[in-house]
Amino acid sequence: MGYHNDQTIEHYLSQLAQLPTVSPFCQALYQLIGQYVCPKGSPVGDMGDLFVRFLTREVRYHRQLDKISGSGPDVSDRQSLAEKRHIGLELSAEEAQSVHCSLPQEEIARQLLLAECYYHTYRPAQVVAHLEAAAQRDPDQPLIQFALGYNRYILALEAFASPTAESDEAVTVDYMSFQRACLQAAAALEKVLAGHENDRYIYQWIGRILATAGFPDAAQEAFVQAEATDYNRLRNTNREDDWSANTESAGQQASGQLPPITQAEIDQATQLLRQSLPIEDLWPDDDYNWEN
Repeated sequence: MGYHNDQTIEHYLSQLAQLPTVSPFCQALYQLIGQYVCPKGSPVGDMGDLFVRFLTREVRYHRQLDKISGSGPDVSDRQSLAEKRHIGLELSAEEAQSVHCSLPQEEIARQLLLAECYYHTYRPAQVVAHLEAAAQRDPDQPLIQFALGYNRYILALEAFASPTAESDEAVTVDYMSFQRACLQAAAALEKVLAGHENDRYIYQWIGRILATAGFPDAAQEAFVQAEATDYNRLRNTNREDDWSANTESAGQQASGQLPPITQAEIDQATQLLRQSLPIEDLWPDDDYNWEN
């Protein structure tokens, strides 16, 4: 048992929230891990101590990265900083592999921390494996399903598609396995759908994944669902005339060349998912601005 408590974790999370190089997804994920490792007012166990050490390294890294970004580009400094972070992530993963978790919630936190470390050290297979382990223990947590769906899709591209020498386009080397992996990614994202207007972004992701996997009819249905959800929002603001054009555009998009999912889209979806995360129950309202 360590000497830290929820205020220690809150302190580091608050610092990370003020650093511009920390993505909204990482902020939301770290808040979620904090909930699992340390119910409010309780001392943390071994997993909580490990999480504090991880947060300490991340605060140090992002502060240095922010300082470098403010002083102008320096490739060597950035490379050195990235290498140091990589070592820190490897150390956190090694520690997480051996830490003992006495509570189910701590084990979820351990799996999520491993997934995060492996994500930033570019090991998609391990990321998916640990996210799946976390999802098995908490299947109703939308942020976990969101991360699992996205990373299953990335793993499908990494494992079953390879670039050609003639162009930047990838060729699928195992089409059946690629389709199966994409269906699994879409299935995870479907669990994020919550029946409100923000579902349109998740439907769009599902449609893009299904279209890339070669399921144009299913993809078009997802795109239409996205536009139908958007139509309900537009109807509330008296903009029904956009419905026909948007639906036609959705069908055209399903059969066209689709761009990859960008970091900006991940951040946008994360901001929306925060509406369904009970993070506010853990941290004081006057300590953290959830819109930053």
